Amino acid sequence: MLEENKLGSLIGDLTVLSRYLIVVPLFILAELGTIFRLGQIARHFVDAGIITALDRPRFEGIVAQARRLLDSVTVEVLVVALAYLAMIILIRVFPDQDIPLWHKAGDGGRGYSWAGWWHALVSAPVALVLLLGWLWRILIWGLFLFRVSRLDLQLVPAHPDLVGGLQFVGLSLRAFSLLSFAISASAAGGVAQRVLYHWAASFFSFIYVIAAVVILSLVLFVAPLLVFGGKLVEARRRGILDYGGLAEAVGSQLEQKWLDDRKNVDEGALDVPHFSATTDLYQVVSNVYQMKPFPIDTQDLIALIVVSLAAVLAGTCFSRFRLTKSLSDLDEGDVLAGCRPTSLLILDQRSNIQPFKSSLDFPQRQRVNQYRSGVTFRFPTLMSKTKPTIAIVDDDASVCRAISRLLRSLGMNADTFTSGHEFIKHIQTMPSFRPDCVVLDVQMPGMNGLEVQELLSP
Repeated sequence: MLEENKLGSLIGDLTVLSRYLIVVPLFILAELGTIFRLGQIARHFVDAGIITALDRPRFEGIVAQARRLLDSVTVEVLVVALAYLAMIILIRVFPDQDIPLWHKAGDGGRGYSWAGWWHALVSAPVALVLLLGWLWRILIWGLFLFRVSRLDLQLVPAHPDLVGGLQFVGLSLRAFSLLSFAISASAAGGVAQRVLYHWAASFFSFIYVIAAVVILSLVLFVAPLLVFGGKLVEARRRGILDYGGLAEAVGSQLEQKWLDDRKNVDEGALDVPHFSATTDLYQVVSNVYQMKPFPIDTQDLIALIVVSLAAVLAGTCFSRFRLTKSLSDLDEGDVLAGCRPTSLLILDQRSNIQPFKSSLDFPQRQRVNQYRSGVTFRFPTLMSKTKPTIAIVDDDASVCRAISRLLRSLGMNADTFTSGHEFIKHIQTMPSFRPDCVVLDVQMPGMNGLEVQELLSP
């Protein structure tokens, strides 16, 4: 069973919550709605008469090949293998200080807990398999549309949808709305996690992430529709020549009949159907001249972009709202220690412990200003030409992550430890580890901050 602090680390992991409570369910729900709608679009090519009788066998072959790719057992095995290969690589290269507390075994050591192994071997691979599966389906959909676009399509330049009768293909944007929101929710979890636990982060720090989400949605869901651009441009060119010639001929006859001999115009001219017929023809010709190069409806495109932005913007705003509360929850017993691990200053205003200092000289003093709304750290400028290394010792993983990210944003190196035992053991096993400063929590289970300081004192 997870310890209380590990359970809190799990509950507060916004990336995990968004992934398994929102993204994965949406991937599963899309299996029903999205695939069904794409099937309807594929069948409508025949129902609308866009596929000629001569190309019907080729179209059936394209559909059959797409189904074989969808049902391929080889691809399914490969997707699972890729998912586990990715997890193995992540386990090996993922920085220890960024591993969530609920992943770690015992008192926060380097081993994985049962929950961590379950996440690494079951939960994360399942989510990755679903993601890769949908990327494969989107690839098949794009390949299907590309092959259909190579056929001799019976497009109607004067069609009122202004895309030769292909507007139904653009309905795929609506079918992909669930997947677009899932991608946005996945990014929103990471953004919210970083904003909530990285105090220096702002909305504009993630503008590139937000832009990347929108671009990814456009590439995945809009780009496949661009394959019909060549056919539509050619249909418009042909339509302008054909319908434009017809409109010119009819207009010339109208002018000859009514403008060249105006003496024959009387009250009965209002009942002649020539004018209404010509007006209708010109409306048809106008459709040809207004043809669009791609079967993309502007409203559907805007809706897709809005859906792509919805979750990530909501996650950012929510996390910024929670940021003040997150800062105010910091333990007032946190210790900001002095430079050099053998020269420490311990401050604890809550328990009225007087400032304690070792007998060695304390060259640089760190200050902590505590306010109701949170904690503000003021760091001195270290004299070292290299990046200073700060060690953070706190049993609260969220505090470790927040302080380490704040320090890194200021150009410092940060190493985190979730217990005093882990910090002392690391120093003993790695004599070369000499942090320039130590941020030490006073109240920790096992070995508290004062006991750690005693061991570090000469």
